[in-house]
Amino acid sequence: MSGVDLTGVSAIQVSPSGDVVALPGAGQPGAVTGVLTVGQYAQWGTRTLNVVTPAGQSNALTFNVGPPASGAPLISNLSLDSAYVGGSGYSHYVHYSGKLDFSDAEANITTGSKIYLLTDLGSGSEYIDLVVDDGSYLQQNGKSSGTISFSFQKSFGFLYLNLSGKITVLCMIQDAAGNLSNSLSAVVSTWDIPLL
Repeated sequence: MSGVDLTGVSAIQVSPSGDVVALPGAGQPGAVTGVLTVGQYAQWGTRTLNVVTPAGQSNALTFNVGPPASGAPLISNLSLDSAYVGGSGYSHYVHYSGKLDFSDAEANITTGSKIYLLTDLGSGSEYIDLVVDDGSYLQQNGKSSGTISFSFQKSFGFLYLNLSGKITVLCMIQDAAGNLSNSLSAVVSTWDIPLL
């Protein structure tokens, strides 16, 4: 979404919310990103969405919830490993890995596909971390189903947050045509989040 004075987004509100949750990114002066998750049992129809920042509440935008795109991939059997920090000196990274099964009638998991990993605060209104990757493990050219094993690293400066206990992480994939899969969650014992 684009607009004015979108720094410090604290929430993206959806109304009526019933099984539709918006999780915002940090926001910048002219733009905010986020992930909109639509639950399996969400009622179809028109919703409104607005952004809350320290400057106040934005105007409302409308969008429609309907059936999934006919070509959207479907994921199942998600297994995530704990995300951990590695490196030394001025070179640090967070390592992410796991696997999932997919089915995609259009066999369109290829160049331009992405994986999303989202750490939810649990409040349903914001998230701590969104990781996006488009690694070669997504090159499933011509396959309409299979297992994707992924392992990748994201570099960061020096400061990170260590979460431990039972950390819920959401996962989705996006095919090369831009169709988002369903979302699945997995619980991990540790999830390191780069801050700077």
